[in-house]
Amino acid sequence: MSLCDGPLGPGRAWCVNGERVNKGSQVDGLLMNSRMIQGVFDDYNSSTVGKWAYPDSGVWDPDRNTEEFIGNLSSMVGCGLNAVTVGMQGGGPVGGKFPHDQPWVSTAWLADGTMDPAWKRRAVKVALATDEAGLVLVFQGFYQGQSRRLGHEDSVVERALTEMIAIVRENNLTNVLLEVANEDNLDFNQPLLHPENMSRAIDFVHKHAPGLLVSTSFTARYTPPASVIASTDFSLYHCNALDPAETTAKVKTIMSQPGFEARPRPVVFNECSTNLAVMHAALEAGAGWGFYDQGNSTYRFGYQSPPVDWRVDATGTKAGFFSSVATLTGHVSTCSAS
Repeated sequence: MSLCDGPLGPGRAWCVNGERVNKGSQVDGLLMNSRMIQGVFDDYNSSTVGKWAYPDSGVWDPDRNTEEFIGNLSSMVGCGLNAVTVGMQGGGPVGGKFPHDQPWVSTAWLADGTMDPAWKRRAVKVALATDEAGLVLVFQGFYQGQSRRLGHEDSVVERALTEMIAIVRENNLTNVLLEVANEDNLDFNQPLLHPENMSRAIDFVHKHAPGLLVSTSFTARYTPPASVIASTDFSLYHCNALDPAETTAKVKTIMSQPGFEARPRPVVFNECSTNLAVMHAALEAGAGWGFYDQGNSTYRFGYQSPPVDWRVDATGTKAGFFSSVATLTGHVSTCSAS
């Protein structure tokens, strides 16, 4: 995985195995991605784990969840998808406003930043499977709803980042992008994960994993500090609640930042919505786009509320997204959702 030259200019495109993604298509060089944040999810709270029970078994099964996710990667690739985002602290598994003090315990990190062995086993499986499938893995470290379960010290964050780096190195993975934190400007308990300090976390990754491309995401209407803009390898944002015109304006704002103009790089939204009009606005403005389908824990709708049906055509919303991706990337003949 590397940055390369493309239609938008030097350093603005993505290359995988030396080949520019979606070369010659309508989205040449742009990263078509989907938020599949719960690909390694589990809940260690016995009072809430029942919320995620499969309707056919009446129980939650984290290994089944991961295996079914992996089992559908080839269908995603067949529709032209380039990347998936998977998180080590999950994401809000219920719809609506996510509370900061979430009751479910869905974190790979122990209090000192070491990785829970079961989470690591599932994460390695997903990392290897995405690599084999030809998908880029956006490997997310921290989620604000679970950060209170860790210590506040910088060493805790650094230990967790070291564990993520080890998964990449030990398995010779070349398809991984590291996302330090989800929506970094929101409510993290660790000072090193605050926007004014995030450049130090980015620099830690650069020091200990040269060549591993790293960034951190921000909410749609937030502009990060200049230090973060200067240090990240790619510009990563969310575009929740933005309409098409606002999305176009957001991309223009990102590209006009002095740190971006000094070193142009790809712009990627990796959490937006199911609104395909917004997707087209982002793509036309020069940004990769991330499908975000919350769902409602019914084992049918959405990709973020467990239990998840990971099929590309499980609902009209999912099929509509993947069919659109297939059209944009030239994969209509191989997409089962088309």
